Amino acid sequence: MITAARALCLSLLLSLGACGSDPPPDVFTLVPLPVAQASPAPGLIVAVQDVDIPRYLDRPQIVRYGSTYQLEVSDVARWGEPFGAMVTRVLVADLSRNLPGAQVFQETDATAVPAQRSLEVTVNAFEADPENVILLSARWVVRQANTRDLIFSDAAEIRVPNQNPTLSGMANAMSQALGQLSQEIALSLRL
Repeated sequence: MITAARALCLSLLLSLGACGSDPPPDVFTLVPLPVAQASPAPGLIVAVQDVDIPRYLDRPQIVRYGSTYQLEVSDVARWGEPFGAMVTRVLVADLSRNLPGAQVFQETDATAVPAQRSLEVTVNAFEADPENVILLSARWVVRQANTRDLIFSDAAEIRVPNQNPTLSGMANAMSQALGQLSQEIALSLRL
């Protein structure tokens, strides 16, 4: 009888422990956006290197500014993949849409072919500020793929107001900012 009572108590404790567990985190992603108009770039072959991102963003949790000097790291919201890999994946997709007829691929892609242009992108900031505006600050370099000679370099600071102050709205505004960056980079890849 004592054994059965202990088993019942243990079972109740385990059941109560399961009830008190944290809910699973919300998982978000950035997505490529449709392009209104794009000039064809047939024959252009571009290899995109992994996008360099700040280390404070290189985490699964979503990071936002709480105040000028404070970062807020979410306990309940996560990115669906490593942030740098996600930014690179979406940038490649956005560039493909902005350069119809071109082959744009990630440099480490298994199906990569010899490229004409190599693209290096460094993101300096990519998060929501205290006023809920997405700031994407980046610079990029376009090189001749085989010689590594510099063709073009530039920088951009893009701000997209988050009209929907939720995490889904933030992911949407970040996707828009990345789409705008890809439009600017696409112009330099045509040179």
